[in-house]
Amino acid sequence: MHCSQLMRAIALAIVVITGISSGLRGAVWVLYLSLAIVISPLLVFVLRSGMDFINSGISTRVIATGQRRSCGPFLFLPILLTLILLRILPLAQRPDVPAVWEHYRMRGDQPVYDYSLLARAEVASVLKPGTYLLNVRLRQSQDRYRRRWLPPIGLPRSDRYDFSVYARVNAYDLHAGCLLDVRIYGRSAPRSVAPDSSFQLYLRSLGALDSIQLSRRYHVLEIDCPPPDYRARLIALVRERTAALNWSREKTGVLLALLLGRSGYLDRELKDRAARAGVLHLFAASGLHLGILYACFYLLLAAPLGRKHPVALLLPLCPAFGYVLFLDTPASLLRALCFTGLHAGMFLTYNRQHRLDLLLNTALVVFCIDPLRFVSVGTALSFGAVGGIFFAFPVFQQYILSVRNRVARMIAGQLSLTLAATLFTAPMCVWFFGYHTWAGQLSNLILVPLTGLLLPLLFITIFMTVCGLEWFLQEWCWWL
Repeated sequence: MHCSQLMRAIALAIVVITGISSGLRGAVWVLYLSLAIVISPLLVFVLRSGMDFINSGISTRVIATGQRRSCGPFLFLPILLTLILLRILPLAQRPDVPAVWEHYRMRGDQPVYDYSLLARAEVASVLKPGTYLLNVRLRQSQDRYRRRWLPPIGLPRSDRYDFSVYARVNAYDLHAGCLLDVRIYGRSAPRSVAPDSSFQLYLRSLGALDSIQLSRRYHVLEIDCPPPDYRARLIALVRERTAALNWSREKTGVLLALLLGRSGYLDRELKDRAARAGVLHLFAASGLHLGILYACFYLLLAAPLGRKHPVALLLPLCPAFGYVLFLDTPASLLRALCFTGLHAGMFLTYNRQHRLDLLLNTALVVFCIDPLRFVSVGTALSFGAVGGIFFAFPVFQQYILSVRNRVARMIAGQLSLTLAATLFTAPMCVWFFGYHTWAGQLSNLILVPLTGLLLPLLFITIFMTVCGLEWFLQEWCWWL
């Protein structure tokens, strides 16, 4: 099938699927379908013109040679846009909210202690220590009468609603599957979030309705936790063996934050300093962590087997896949794993894909695996950083190669790499968070290479600790 015919079919599918997802019925649907048939050629022209402009701007292939270009971007970009559109449509609509939940919402900073909600909450996922995604089922609304809680008169029982909330609980030993009986009142009442803030977008990407804060002493009535799954047991084992090293609390927090990709393990003061320095991303699960882990195994295998040997390319994907599962498949790590797998497959099949094709294919695979987390700020920043490195760094590299001094060339290369990633991520940071730390260029110039050296040592340290060899570390490898 020719690219134009394929694009026409895809363009028609875009408008048809969009109409279905919008809930159009009857005569309105017939009118929409008629307009779709008329509009699809125009949509084909817009998509092809846009892709021709992109290809002419970033491709090194010369059209005058008569070489036929691949249909890859023509195929995957509209499909990806369609999937993203279908994912964004539910996020743009506020989920159905129980009326009693709206009634108990905190207005401003004035907590109310005269009425409460009894609810059963299940821990759906652990976002970081003390922060959870809870599935909530409301059971009963009660009013305070003197020192007793009594069901109010005239309010219906609210035990038929299920929704999710983002919760902060001062209980750090919970895991997925734990059941909590809670009383929501006072300062634990659900809080309104700014409708267009980055935090609202984060809640929507999680599927959460609101955010609440629970105290284990005042709001949590009972906790029933089943046996943890393999992931929770491994994390508990890592934390237990790390504590056995008798390091300071700050050092232990840095180790766990780097290893588990969760900045919540850092002290508040250290976390604030890292945020001001623009290096907080080093303590979040990202492609940097997975790339270093993959490179450790790849270099060990490539030395005796060769750089393009199938075993050297594919075998390191196994520990990388295990690391992604261990951290509960965050979007940035999933993107890095899919990108690395497609890149390795490209070498094995001798199929040279253009960098745009590779990036679009990665995005499509990530969306098919985890559509819920794909439309999120973290995914946008992850793809933005890789896109900047792909398209801006080659331009900087032309000037770097002219530098004769080896040390200056290495520093210029690292600075250009950081700047290339920042060109695409800085506008997103300003849009989502309202600020961007420009001093992070110099901080990343030093700390990113240092992290590349430190992470392999941390992997070795934690592996030996889990295997029960902490005595060897304390006696002979204390410098790790």
